[in-house]
Amino acid sequence: MELILNTIEVKSVKKFYKLYKRGYLFENIKIDKDKWEDLYNFLFKQKEEAYKYACLGYCHYYGYSGSIDYERAIYWLEKAASLDDIRAQYTLASCLENGRGIIKDDNKAIYWYEKAARGGYVETQCYLGICYEEGKLVSKDASRATYWYEMAATSGNDKAQVYIAHCYNEGIGVSRDYKKAFDWFQKAAEQGNVLGEIGLGLCYYLGKGVTVDKNKAYFWILKAATKGQKEAQYSIGVFYETGEVVSKDISLAKKWYDLAASQGDKDAQEALKRLENS
Repeated sequence: MELILNTIEVKSVKKFYKLYKRGYLFENIKIDKDKWEDLYNFLFKQKEEAYKYACLGYCHYYGYSGSIDYERAIYWLEKAASLDDIRAQYTLASCLENGRGIIKDDNKAIYWYEKAARGGYVETQCYLGICYEEGKLVSKDASRATYWYEMAATSGNDKAQVYIAHCYNEGIGVSRDYKKAFDWFQKAAEQGNVLGEIGLGLCYYLGKGVTVDKNKAYFWILKAATKGQKEAQYSIGVFYETGEVVSKDISLAKKWYDLAASQGDKDAQEALKRLENS
C-alpha cells in the first residue's frame, strides 16, 4: 500500500505511526524536508520501542528523510528486530542476504527470516519455503519447504497455496495427494492467482483430485489465459483446434497460439507452424 504525504503535520505523523502499528508499510512517502525533523522527534517520543525503532529504520531505508541511508536504517532495524518486530526482522534478513547496508551473511539472514516467519510474517514463511526448496541460503530440504509453504498457505497467501499444491501434486516433501493439491489450487484460484487458475483447470481436465469436468477446466484455464499466462493461452488454443468443450474454430485457435507463441511458448510455436503447413 502506498501513502503519499506531501506535508507532514502532527496529525499526519501520528497517522503514519498508527498505520505502521496496524501492519501497513509504505514504500513511497513524500515528506517535505522541513517537516522531517517533526517526524523524527515524534517517533523518538513514542514509548513502544519496537514500533519506534522500526519506523525510524524505515525512514532511512526508504529515504523518507530525503535520502536513502541503509547503514542508519540497519542500526534502527536491528534494534526493532531484537524486540521482535517481524517486519523489521524480515527487512534485516533481506539486507543480510543481499549485503545492503551491512556485510552479506547467509546464516544471519536465515536466522532473521526464521524469526520473522515464526512470529507470523506470512511473506517470510513463503520465502523460506522457496529457500528450502531451491537450496537458496540453506541446503535443500523438501520437507522444510513444504512445512513453510503450508504454514503460509493456511494463512491465505495465494503464492504459497500454489507452491504447496504443486508439492502435493508432484510428491515433493510430502506424499503425493491429488485431492490436497486440488484443494490448494482452488484456494489460490479463488483469490485470482493465475497459476492457481491454470492448476485448477488442469485438475478438472485430468481428473486429479476431482471428477473430470472439462467445462470447468475450460472456465479456469480461460481465466488464466485472459491474464496473459502463456501455457493457459496454448491450452485454450488446443480447445479451439480440437473442438473440445467449444465449437471448433481454427482462426481462434491460431489467435490463442499466437498469443502464447509471442511469449516464447514452444508448444504454441510448433502448433502455429503445423496449422500454417496443413
